[in-house]
Amino acid sequence: MRVGKVRVVDANGKSWEVALGAKGNRLSVSVPAEILSQAAYPLAIDPVIGAEFGMDKPLLLPTTGGLDTEWIFNGKDYFVVWSAGSQVFGAWFTTDGVMVDVIEIAISPRATAPGRAWPNYPTVASNGSGYLVVWHEDSPISLETDIYGARLTSDGVALDKDGFAISIGAEYQAFPEVASNGTDYLVVWIDSRNSTCPCDNSTTLADIYGTRVTTAGVVTHPNGLPISRAENQQY
Repeated sequence: MRVGKVRVVDANGKSWEVALGAKGNRLSVSVPAEILSQAAYPLAIDPVIGAEFGMDKPLLLPTTGGLDTEWIFNGKDYFVVWSAGSQVFGAWFTTDGVMVDVIEIAISPRATAPGRAWPNYPTVASNGSGYLVVWHEDSPISLETDIYGARLTSDGVALDKDGFAISIGAEYQAFPEVASNGTDYLVVWIDSRNSTCPCDNSTTLADIYGTRVTTAGVVTHPNGLPISRAENQQY
């Protein structure tokens, strides 16, 4: 329950604001003698009482469910990203856990868009002036996955509403991670282009590949650069 200001109103409609006191689990209102001497009777004592979260200050929560949540802190608020159904979403939260925006930001296109698939495992990094969100998309037809990304400004404006391809090679590119040097971004992922399956028993299993992505959203190595191609599985 939330209790606001208390006013005393007399028979002529004149009103005064008075103090509200609390002791234990009881509330009390004291009307000063000078108000009583001026007032026309009868008096009405009118406190403002309402729900804990009033309509003037709604409690904001994401409207979508969330999986694969990642977050980053900008020194003031948290920017959180997650996958929900057929899209990747994001939103800012205060350090008290209150959602800042009225509604979450749609970062990726829907999986039903032509040529796109289900987004999973989003992650995020900031270069200090914006954000890069990356994720992998699972194709229910080919059983292959690709890496996509999208940029946002520091105030949450999506710069790439359809996202852009970071790695769409053959086989399996998945579980991306991203970091920034303060200007550009480095995106890395698990890649099975050199294996028939990332989970088979051959001597060459999944490797680690990566690429730099500039602030302008340019993928400098569209085919990816091998970072680790050692024997056995690389994670």
